[in-house]
Amino acid sequence: MTLTTTTILFFVIFFLGTVFVDSAPAGDCATSWTEGTDYFPDKVSVDFLSGFNVSYHNYYKIVTNIRANETYLLYCTSARPNISLTDTNVKSYVQVPVKNVASLDLNVVSFLEILGLNSSIQYIADPENVTSPCIQKANITSFVDTGDNNNNASDSVNVVFSSVSKNLDKYVTVPLGNDLNPLQKAEWIKFVSLFYNSEKNATDKFNNIQKNYDCNAQNSDTVPTSFKYTIAWVAYDSAANEWNVKNDIYFAQLTLNAGAIPISSSSQNFSQLSSFQSAISNAYLVIDLSPITDETTNTYNKWLKVFGYSNNDRSKLPAFIDNRRVYRTDKLLNKLGYDDWSRSSSIRPDLVLRDLISIQYPTYERDYVPTWLENFSASDNPKILAAENCGVSSAVQSPLFAPISTCDASGSFLVGKTQQPSQNNEDANSPSPSKKTKELTAIVLGSIGALLLVVIGFAFILRKKFQSKFIEMKDEPTIQMTQTEGEIRVIKVEENA
Repeated sequence: MTLTTTTILFFVIFFLGTVFVDSAPAGDCATSWTEGTDYFPDKVSVDFLSGFNVSYHNYYKIVTNIRANETYLLYCTSARPNISLTDTNVKSYVQVPVKNVASLDLNVVSFLEILGLNSSIQYIADPENVTSPCIQKANITSFVDTGDNNNNASDSVNVVFSSVSKNLDKYVTVPLGNDLNPLQKAEWIKFVSLFYNSEKNATDKFNNIQKNYDCNAQNSDTVPTSFKYTIAWVAYDSAANEWNVKNDIYFAQLTLNAGAIPISSSSQNFSQLSSFQSAISNAYLVIDLSPITDETTNTYNKWLKVFGYSNNDRSKLPAFIDNRRVYRTDKLLNKLGYDDWSRSSSIRPDLVLRDLISIQYPTYERDYVPTWLENFSASDNPKILAAENCGVSSAVQSPLFAPISTCDASGSFLVGKTQQPSQNNEDANSPSPSKKTKELTAIVLGSIGALLLVVIGFAFILRKKFQSKFIEMKDEPTIQMTQTEGEIRVIKVEENA
């Protein structure tokens, strides 16, 4: 083997190892600690004002959870460092990397799964709520929250991730909410990674998701305002008997980034149905967020009744009802009917954005089929995520691992009256019949025009060729042509004298 071949082989192996193997955790100084050594070479930066920050020191890091008003000191030495933090009230001291955790929040479960750290999960709040096939298959034990550290579950884990803050030293709060924009929500993967020294892995995952999200958002920004559709995110609260219009930062930013306009400038709750109907009457399409477990709205006919649209007089129905443009986020469910949207969508805002774009502009990505959004009014059937799907490539899998598509930064949106959202998710990227007819007509006329140009060009070349040989030719006959309904016909031929 020559030196050149050896060198090439080395770089190939190095490249493959870099691409396909997650980065190893930072140095572990629990067993052998050297003064002055930086045991956290891979550091994260928080770029989106997501509600937390971190400061690094050689063998410990201080994580500040701004949203929960909590501070954690994460250290890698065998014993807790004797550090005086006069300006910081430390809630928890945690030796990292953690090995065993409990998660009372399923968004954190998704963060850990996409990081490849799901084997560390020993307890979850309610296994029946899990939608990920491989987490279902793992059959993780249910965590019984007694409200204190004195239970067997708390004793056997290093931290307990929770969406609700508790004054217990093992509890780490991950307070995701719709007051965060899509990328801010997703950036909390970095927060979780800090407890595993897996910052590089988290940063790489987030950067890829962000790049795709930003590219599609920039493309949708090219849609002229006059062509943008109006979207209403709504929900029904059966306990309070209220109808809600959702326009929190999360939904508003998604709508704008998808090239659309929010129906309202703020979130609103209505106790009067007529007021609610008036507020969304001009929506082009509606996305319902009512819980699928609520039996008052879990079928389209029930939904029509609860939202007051069961009137058979079509002249009184808004366009989004008449044209069947009512969507829900329930396309992926587990066997017990729990939806995947509320458990996985936070970590994949790139897919959420592509969903929202595809139901408005199906020709933007013709081959894309929405992940979570289903056409509720067209009776789409949900897809089931089951434990037996884990590892089976032909079965429905968790969208967490869906490939991040290559986005063309110059991608364009075809807009205008012929551009209509599909009524069925499976056909979401097929042009409407009217659009197909117009496209076909354009293709036929274009083909005829191109053919004429070829004929004229060929005749011109022949004429020049024969003229260069001084061959006398008769004048060409006069041909009169007419175009009728897309066809070009010869109506008269005269020989010139």
